[in-house]
Amino acid sequence: MNREVLDKLKHEKESYRGWKQGQEAWEEYREIVRAARDEVRKAEALIELNLAKEVKGNRKSFCRYFSDKRKMRALSERKQKT
Repeated sequence: MNREVLDKLKHEKESYRGWKQGQEAWEEYREIVRAARDEVRKAEALIELNLAKEVKGNRKSFCRYFSDKRKMRALSERKQKT
């Protein structure tokens, strides 16, 4: 991910800390979180689009990316159940 997205995530973490300490309103925090999630979603979609464009010449990397993604999803679902 690029620097801008990482800065948004950092701002989100700082905002969470401020909200928990009572320095920031819930509505402000939610707005920051929504913006950060939107940026992350767009960045991930762009990464997948670039991978899909290059799949003909780089099939092994493409398949590895999606198998890792599937493993991470299964792992997060197991954590949520416990």
